[in-house]
Amino acid sequence: MKKIYILLSLVTILGCQKEFPNPPDYSNELQVELQEKWKYEVPDGELVFWSGADEDKVVFLSRTDADITSYAFDHTGQLLNKYVYTGVVNAKHYLGYHVKSMKGDWIQHSTLGRTSLFNVSTGLFYDYLEDNEYIRDSITSHFLASKGICYYQKLDNQSNLLVYQLNLATNTSIIYDTLEQKHDDFLTNYHCIGEFKNPTNARDGAYTLIFNKLSYERFNSVWRVSIVGLALDEVGRKDQWVADNLFFTSAFIRPPKKYIIEGRYLYAFQDNMLQCVDILSRKLNWEKLFSNGSSSNLAMVDNNLVLTEGEKNTMVLNKNTGATIWSKGYGYYPYQIAASQDYVSLISYREYGDGWDYATQLHVIDIRNGRELVRTHNPINPDGEIAKDELDGGLCKSVSNKGNTLYCANKEYFMGLEVVEK
Repeated sequence: MKKIYILLSLVTILGCQKEFPNPPDYSNELQVELQEKWKYEVPDGELVFWSGADEDKVVFLSRTDADITSYAFDHTGQLLNKYVYTGVVNAKHYLGYHVKSMKGDWIQHSTLGRTSLFNVSTGLFYDYLEDNEYIRDSITSHFLASKGICYYQKLDNQSNLLVYQLNLATNTSIIYDTLEQKHDDFLTNYHCIGEFKNPTNARDGAYTLIFNKLSYERFNSVWRVSIVGLALDEVGRKDQWVADNLFFTSAFIRPPKKYIIEGRYLYAFQDNMLQCVDILSRKLNWEKLFSNGSSSNLAMVDNNLVLTEGEKNTMVLNKNTGATIWSKGYGYYPYQIAASQDYVSLISYREYGDGWDYATQLHVIDIRNGRELVRTHNPINPDGEIAKDELDGGLCKSVSNKGNTLYCANKEYFMGLEVVEK
């Protein structure tokens, strides 16, 4: 009899999974809804894979098998610029989480041994082949900085590792500094991860490039992780410093996927470790280990550090201490997050139907406590047919925001959506 009861219970549960489960009833608490501010049709054959927003504009990138297209809108949905970048190598493999940053009008996308730089205001486009190993005259580790500048590394004939400064407007380079003399690629690797402006003294290290350094210690058979700074002040004086021995690991690790420099602090993932480093004192402020893997999502609002962990978890930490404020799961593979003072928004996969099908969903979450406020597979037509992902007509795996306005897209529309209290 007990076995029959269990079987009937399972049949009942599985039989109810015909659509996405609704969020719990929070009728006595804060309730919000998404209101359409604007939409713009996506041309047939284009697949939107990324969006980003700043104070002046929101930008979408789409792809075909051969081309990349950028769309820049103002925040009312007025199209400012559209450019088609033709003949892009591996265009059909471009993905949102390979977009490293948007600085002003420039966007950097890096994957498959290539770095691409797009200017969404002028249509300029550069594509650079990067070597996985340091070879003489090879170019590696591009980093898009502010004010139309890009930095990269190059090995000279004496095996000195040089840092070059590239002016993107003129496509001309100069040697910025020597990062390491007699560089040995088998023992050390450098990756530029940020730029720092000293908040306490405008003339002391006014402009500093921050590098992640990975060094192999043969006798101990461990990798040592450090932070290196190349500082250039306003009168041209240069200085190089090292925040050494942040931690040791027995395995070679990749450079940080995401980082934030806020005030005097650097927040960056090192493998499965999130670290907060005081750039001025060059000491570790705090660190937090994540057993479910590192994150490609990291955002900061006020004292909140918003991130995703592994395949499921979204969480908010106190940026000053690293303490967890809340941690919850909202579907699988949270692809991109956007955060405002009130809300966290993300795109993830959720099960539907018999539990074996998945579709992209947009979630809006209360940043204070992690309570889910909105869950939808189609913000413009919530009752529409469920599409598995962007290839099937569903939401693309990207969301961005300016304040409480969200920007996302599906196969039909670019969208501007406002989060409004009911």
